[in-house]
Amino acid sequence: MGDADGRDALPEAYATARVLRSRPVRAALALAALRRTGGAAARQALQADPLAGDLPAPPADRWARYPNVVVAHVGAEPLTAGAAVHERLRPGAWRLQLRRLRPDLLLLDGPDGPARQHRELVAEARALGSAVVTVGDCASAGVTGDLHVGFGLVEDHTPEVLILPPGVDVRRCSPVGREPGWRAAEAEPGEPRARHHRRLLELAATGTVPLLAPGSPEAMLFGPHADLVTRSAAPTSATPPFDDDEALERASVKLRRHVHRHHGTEARLGAILAGLGRPAEPPPGITVLLASNRPDLVGTALQQVAAQTHPDLTVHLLLHGFHAADATGLRAAGVVPVEVSSLPAAWPLGAVLDAGSARLATPLVAKMDDDDLYGPEHLGDLVLALRYSGADAVGRWSHAVYLAARDVTVVTRPDEQERWVHHLPGATMLLPTEVLRRHRWRHVPSAVDTELVRAIHASGGRTYSSHRFGFVRQRHGTHTFARRDAEFAREGRITPGLDRAVLTV
Repeated sequence: MGDADGRDALPEAYATARVLRSRPVRAALALAALRRTGGAAARQALQADPLAGDLPAPPADRWARYPNVVVAHVGAEPLTAGAAVHERLRPGAWRLQLRRLRPDLLLLDGPDGPARQHRELVAEARALGSAVVTVGDCASAGVTGDLHVGFGLVEDHTPEVLILPPGVDVRRCSPVGREPGWRAAEAEPGEPRARHHRRLLELAATGTVPLLAPGSPEAMLFGPHADLVTRSAAPTSATPPFDDDEALERASVKLRRHVHRHHGTEARLGAILAGLGRPAEPPPGITVLLASNRPDLVGTALQQVAAQTHPDLTVHLLLHGFHAADATGLRAAGVVPVEVSSLPAAWPLGAVLDAGSARLATPLVAKMDDDDLYGPEHLGDLVLALRYSGADAVGRWSHAVYLAARDVTVVTRPDEQERWVHHLPGATMLLPTEVLRRHRWRHVPSAVDTELVRAIHASGGRTYSSHRFGFVRQRHGTHTFARRDAEFAREGRITPGLDRAVLTV
């Protein structure tokens, strides 16, 4: 969970990193090197990054989905870490701990089976009104099928037994600062099956594709993506398992998304509570700020919001310089609630967004643009990134840009994926409502996202870039950012035409 000192140190370390990476400081380092050892060392110091690598992610306690649930557990690796308040019971003091905690749930998630648990501990917990559950391994229980849903409560002589695959602490096992990769991941000699399952899930959660032999039952851990982890022949450096880096990236994103959603500690605790008859906590609601000064694009933009897989969305549609009667396809959002505001054309974009942020009632807020393209997993993936990074705002600094005049798609900043970054495109930004309320949109006609990110950084906050899939910026006509097509075209790989495939990963 991290202590208060650790949480306070992270923003300070991040601020220090930004200072050390600044051009004046690097120039001063180069000058000092020049005085000591000559020109070659000075050039090397000027080009070097004083703080290579990423800063550690802060604890994501504020994104815990069950903050009001108290869990007492037996076992070194609790399935509920980071998802709820929890405390490990110690052999000599468990009775006092239980009476002090009065937990909602006693979770027996250690390596020992139900027969090894202390009957006195179970009786004491039930006397205090705590539910008692022992977590059993799917492999040892003989459960087959799609493992992320293939469980059930089994009546036992003492506690209930919940059959689940191992849970993964996605705060610790995350893709932050890691490159997509692959690894042959067959079980080691003598490795318990439950530990092997956990190792596979942890690899996938960090962005590494674990590869198994055909027919391996462990592939079922990955549900509909089982085919991505099985290969007909053992991969080697001479015969890599993926055709190119693009295919590896896609597999990595799909697998990590599956593990973070279905095998993370929050999902585990939700399954346990659901098995006990308590409804699972829903994902956090998101208000989408959608500002438009183009009546003909309103319907298409709303359709893209309605197509998002995240279940709880509200749209604040901000009509900039026209009224609802002039908008095309205003009812296209279907079941997504839409609040419409018409604002004067003379207002700068920042003032329009600020007006739309005045009545936010959801814990998260996202900004989407009317002329860009969004895949259905866009918002859902950003919610995951916000949780595992612990950032103050997330987005896609690396993304695809369609240059209509040239009819090509360019991947910009491919090295800025799963990294702490100094900027985020406003069209991809997701942040907690309390962060936006603290900093607000600046009343400027352009670069509103830049101004917001600067305000976040000035207060010691941090911004994080997720992977590049799920979003295409369309570059055509007039924009609120002043960059030429040639600048985008120089930044990365170019694909002819509009590459919609990046939206469906």
